Amino acid sequence: MKKMKKKKKNLRNQNLILKIRVKSLKWRVKKMRRMKKMEKKRLLNQMKLPIILKLKKLKPDQGKKQKMKKKIQMQRLKFQRQMVEELKQLQKNQEKKVME
Repeated sequence: MKKMKKKKKNLRNQNLILKIRVKSLKWRVKKMRRMKKMEKKRLLNQMKLPIILKLKKLKPDQGKKQKMKKKIQMQRLKFQRQMVEELKQLQKNQEKKVME
């Protein structure tokens, strides 16, 4: 009876070892795939860099234009808010006059 129990333990251990091996293999495969993807991205970026630099040389003012557009937009919003507030005040004043 004791021998049987020992065999079961051995089997269990072997199964565990097999599972661990499979897991480590899967992990290695995932790591390799990830590395390949990263390498592809790196190569693509290296290919794109000179093109991007050329574009930047052609249009250096792009950032300034966007900032100016934002500023103008913010000014418009402020102006609209002011107008709305003034209209509300006018309406309140008219209502007060009507009440009197």
